[in-house]
Amino acid sequence: MNVKKTGKTWEYDFRHNNKRYRKRGFKTKKDATVAMNEIYNNVVNGGKLPDGITFLKYFDNWIKVNKENRISQSTLNRYYNALKIFDEKFGDIPINDVSQLKYREMLKEYAEGHFVGGRKEGRTKQSVSKLNNCFSQAFKDALNEGLIQRDPTWNTPIYEKKAPKKESSKFLNLTTYKALKKFASSKNELSYLALFVLIATGARFGEIQKLQYKDINRKDCTIHLPGTKTESADRTITITDKDMKHIVSILKSRPTSFSGYIFNTGANLISNKAVTDTMRKFLLENGLGNFTLHALRHTHASMLLANGFSIQYVSKRLGHANIEITWRVYSHLLEELKTAEDSMLNRVVDF
Repeated sequence: MNVKKTGKTWEYDFRHNNKRYRKRGFKTKKDATVAMNEIYNNVVNGGKLPDGITFLKYFDNWIKVNKENRISQSTLNRYYNALKIFDEKFGDIPINDVSQLKYREMLKEYAEGHFVGGRKEGRTKQSVSKLNNCFSQAFKDALNEGLIQRDPTWNTPIYEKKAPKKESSKFLNLTTYKALKKFASSKNELSYLALFVLIATGARFGEIQKLQYKDINRKDCTIHLPGTKTESADRTITITDKDMKHIVSILKSRPTSFSGYIFNTGANLISNKAVTDTMRKFLLENGLGNFTLHALRHTHASMLLANGFSIQYVSKRLGHANIEITWRVYSHLLEELKTAEDSMLNRVVDF
């Protein structure tokens, strides 16, 4: 099932029992998706969802209709992983037999490390919350359709066993950050260039991985980042003149990829592991801690906020769907900045 933009309008396109269903002319993606869902339901179930439908079947169809081709592959994988976890816990249980108590029991067991191969150390509150989020909207939709009388995910407590990462492990200090950037500019290898661009932009790895030559605007010192997570993630951001000069010089020193992708290694696009290994080489050589590539994004944003950039600017630069996400992720830092600003109050408005 597919919803895509054709010219200035949207269309849906899917097949069922070797018959194609397609319609164009919708003003928005949402309009096309809603229409497609209605037609799909009519075609498959004659306009009615069968009584006693299993949650596995309902959720599988729900993912295909609502999530496929609309979210990143990594997020889509999370939904299908949730499907496997539910199958392990409940099997082919009818959707209206999923009780609130048993649903909470599943989340608690997941936090303790059960399901999909298990995890001895258990799982963090964040991981359990993500699993719950996968199910909650599906159950709300089922409630709206009259398939269930009550939502088993309502007011669900989020359990945890594994302690979340310390804040210090999510951010590099500024000295290390600057030294890593210098290290990343020392060679013209693709993994070094990718590391440099991550630092210069604060982008997600998937966005850098899919960069094309046409995304680099040397004249305006901007980079177009192809969003991989949400529609709002597709954006164009500015980088410094110095950073652009380095990126262009590296690109000139390397053979051009005929695919159009900057980080095409020959067989495929550069992997997260290849870039992570390059960063870890620097960390090991300097006796520093173990950080992920995502820590570069957090550090980039924190550096901007700490230097007076507005939360609106940082939110748009990061490609967040809304400013509330930026606030939630960086609330600790923003509170620190508020405290510093409070101390300036007497000096600034004492007149």
